[in-house]
Amino acid sequence: MPALELRNVAGAHSAPCSLTVAPGEIVGLISNDGAQPEQMLDLISGHSTMTSGTIFVQGNALAGASARARADLGLVRGHADPRLWGALTVEETLRLLLHRQRKSRRGRSEADYLTATLSAFGLDAVRDARMDTAPLGVRRIVELAALSCVEPSVMLLEQPTSGLPSADVEALVPQLQRLASSQKLAIIVVDSDRGVLGQLCHRIAWFDDGHLREVGNAADVITHAHIAVQKEESHE
Repeated sequence: MPALELRNVAGAHSAPCSLTVAPGEIVGLISNDGAQPEQMLDLISGHSTMTSGTIFVQGNALAGASARARADLGLVRGHADPRLWGALTVEETLRLLLHRQRKSRRGRSEADYLTATLSAFGLDAVRDARMDTAPLGVRRIVELAALSCVEPSVMLLEQPTSGLPSADVEALVPQLQRLASSQKLAIIVVDSDRGVLGQLCHRIAWFDDGHLREVGNAADVITHAHIAVQKEESHE
């Protein structure tokens, strides 16, 4: 069963499209002509209204569910500017989220789960850092850890590498790949750096003029999108 399925999903500025994402798969969204990828994230997460189609998470139709209800069904979204509590430390942020989350922890206590989460995301050394003074790269990793606390099946990420120094980007890519693999988590990612998407993603979905033009191997689709831009420029 797909972790995420879009069936003839359309918005105010997009044609109907269908796409499935398997558990553990990372799929990137790209476009040569505007904000179509971000608009798709808004449709999937419930921040924009669909004009047609159905979205399924783990086989469950969302059917107009709110963004909060979608999160309860296992769909979470990260943002370009991590929306976390600035006055709290890294550890306090994760402890609060774990306390709010009531799903099974496979027999582990909240304290054990917190320790494991800090370790898994490489946050032990910064556990006492305040979120409002932590570097952007740390805040991004904390957001990933925070999102994982709700044990999602689908994660949407918007510009996860934006503003990060190259060293942080190099660390983030394998972290996302480990997260997808270890938790059988489907990740949909929008990022302006197509080089990063080529390294990170199993597949790419390319949108052109509001339509889903191609879905396939990441390197191949990125190349095809680049060639299309070159052809358009040569005809101008």
